[in-house]
Amino acid sequence: MVAMAAREKRLWIQAALVQLLIYASLAYVRAPSDWLRERNLLRLTVGLLFAIAVALVVRQVARSRPGPRELLALAAFGLISLVFLLRIRQVEERVHLLEYGLVTGLIYAALLERRARLIAADARPLALTRFPALAAIAIGGLLGWGDELIQWVLPERYYALSDVALNVAAGTLVVLAMAARRWARRLDQAPTAPDTPR
Repeated sequence: MVAMAAREKRLWIQAALVQLLIYASLAYVRAPSDWLRERNLLRLTVGLLFAIAVALVVRQVARSRPGPRELLALAAFGLISLVFLLRIRQVEERVHLLEYGLVTGLIYAALLERRARLIAADARPLALTRFPALAAIAIGGLLGWGDELIQWVLPERYYALSDVALNVAAGTLVVLAMAARRWARRLDQAPTAPDTPR
């Protein structure tokens, strides 16, 4: 059995903490959301949250010195995300993209870490690590469904299957972007064949 590495453990802890924060805020988020809406600040606040998220992603990408294919993949998924975001009419619903994109992305990263360690140890991959993208989307989707189940029992909150679908879509989009980035990065770093003399 391969022991959990420090990075994998840190990713699982981060995912759990973000998810607990989401669940814990469900009973209290309505009041500040209404307060911001009454003052016409909700759209600005959500926009600011997305700007911070984009700045963090750009900072992380810049540190990794991406190649041209990696930049192209990230730009494509950035554009897809923007179109998807703008199609969500209710401003507060857009926060689902941040919440479950982040949780599912952290889970996917943790599963990739586990898969790499299993392969390095010549151990048999577990079901979750054999298909880490699908596993991460499924786990993120279940956590997003749990979000709606909690809202079902809370006063002044409601259960919406459309929100469950939005949570799954957010996680799927982030996992696909991460997978495309890894694939493009491998292509960028692959050695090129030397030119043959004519």
